[in-house]
Amino acid sequence: MTILEKVKSFCHHEGLLKEGQTVIVACSGGPDSMTLLHILGALKKSYNLQLIVAYVHHGLRAAAAAELKFVEAAAVKQNAVFCSTYADVKALAEAEGLSVEAAGREVRYAFFADLAGKYGSSAVAVGHHADDQVETVLLHLIRGGGTGGATGMQSKNGHIIRPLLCLTRQEILSYIEENHLSCCFDESNASREYPRNRIRLDVVPLLRSYNPGIAAAFGRFAEIAGSEDDCLTVQTERLFKELVCLDDVYRLAVAKAARLHKALQRRLVRRICAAVKGNDKDLTFDFTEKVLALMRKQSGRQVHMKEITVYRSGAYLCFTGPGGRDEPVGTALPGDVGVTGTGTYELNGWKLTVQKVLTDGYTLSANEFFLAADPAEKPLTFRYRRGGEIINIGGAYHKTLKKYLIEKKIPAERRGHIPLLCDGDTVLWLCGCSADITRPLALKKGPLVCTVSGGDDHA
Repeated sequence: MTILEKVKSFCHHEGLLKEGQTVIVACSGGPDSMTLLHILGALKKSYNLQLIVAYVHHGLRAAAAAELKFVEAAAVKQNAVFCSTYADVKALAEAEGLSVEAAGREVRYAFFADLAGKYGSSAVAVGHHADDQVETVLLHLIRGGGTGGATGMQSKNGHIIRPLLCLTRQEILSYIEENHLSCCFDESNASREYPRNRIRLDVVPLLRSYNPGIAAAFGRFAEIAGSEDDCLTVQTERLFKELVCLDDVYRLAVAKAARLHKALQRRLVRRICAAVKGNDKDLTFDFTEKVLALMRKQSGRQVHMKEITVYRSGAYLCFTGPGGRDEPVGTALPGDVGVTGTGTYELNGWKLTVQKVLTDGYTLSANEFFLAADPAEKPLTFRYRRGGEIINIGGAYHKTLKKYLIEKKIPAERRGHIPLLCDGDTVLWLCGCSADITRPLALKKGPLVCTVSGGDDHA
């Protein structure tokens, strides 16, 4: 099988090219991208492709102006449309606090996306190959990442396609020689200033001395990691739907999350954080571990990062934006009444009396309820609704207080005037009903009985 046939077979197997497709071809003039352009030019007739050749001048090298002209001539030779853009990548990197490599990547892919929109293209072909895959996976491993990054580059990722991912660098060089292709050579690729270059120049050759088939080995590893990552992602999405509820904040039931495998706990935390901030960038391993540690801590503890605050509230971990809570969770805000044991507590005319049950078979009156939790061990709060509260019903499922009151057909203007007994943001009782964390709505017995008097609001 020739190299051209190998790439054609790979494109067919991976579904990279479609009949009559317009393809944006990212081309720098180097060996990889010139091979990509030449191969797509050879496949153009088979697929009836229209090629749009895209070149980005990064403003970093004097040779780039000549390379632009070189790529333009190559595009003309393939009867392709040529497009180019200029960007001051160094200035962008400084302004955005990025590395030059990262800034250059942002510029390139933004340009490719613009061209895709302009020409109605559903594919942007880039020249990454099997040795690039080795470098990508190694970089991820060196940084201490998880299996998500160990999957490396995909042959197709959205509108990005990688037709050469089946070829090694040596195969590309052989193709260039066989087809007498001219190429430009970027001198910065020989600089050890960039981490990827150091891996390419120093680490990969060393690994190849242990295993000449290192590219194929890393390709298999990436494939295995990718399949397992997909499996865990599916499980994580299912758990996200089952265990997480959204009111004013995202809430994760601690008891159920604690029974999960550690790998799923980490992924679920990252999934919730991504929902809060809109992406999973900059979610560090250390932050994830601190969030998991909250499951073993009391209400009121919280951890922060730039865009996320996570705090423990009763039976839940709560995930919110950077503002977090103004007051520690579980403490009484102004107007709230802390309940710390037996006694009588007043809230704007309402009286809550907590006393021990001294006889068996105690019968509740209409204004009484049993309390399973002892506030002497874990202080509670007698207060009004302030948003974000949760009710656990029957120990089997939970719902937001807002939804509960709507279902009970309580008018909106009255909902803020119904007294609550809360453990953090978890409602243990509201006037007219008990909603204890671990027991049914109407507790049949308990170590404490609470009597409420005053007011006439009932839920």
